[in-house]
Amino acid sequence: MDPRTAFWWGTGSKLEAADIAVHEKVQVVNVDNGERFETYAIPGDYVDICLNGAAARLAAVGDRLIIMAYGGFDDEILEPTVVRLDDNNEPIE
Repeated sequence: MDPRTAFWWGTGSKLEAADIAVHEKVQVVNVDNGERFETYAIPGDYVDICLNGAAARLAAVGDRLIIMAYGGFDDEILEPTVVRLDDNNEPIE
């Protein structure tokens, strides 16, 4: 993973709703262009999702992204969290 690559996600609802910890490793899949890369999540002052460093070249404004953080856990310990966003990056449910 390129240490200059950072994934900024506005502080508050989206980062917390997805239960992604600060500096947690995430995998990002760009649905629109097929790019797939790993980076880490850091909170910022942005309302929207922002890619910095090398990752910024892998997505454009308006691209649909799937952002995943995962690890090996027993089903009894942890259940998946899925957050769906609308076109304005607001949680749907």
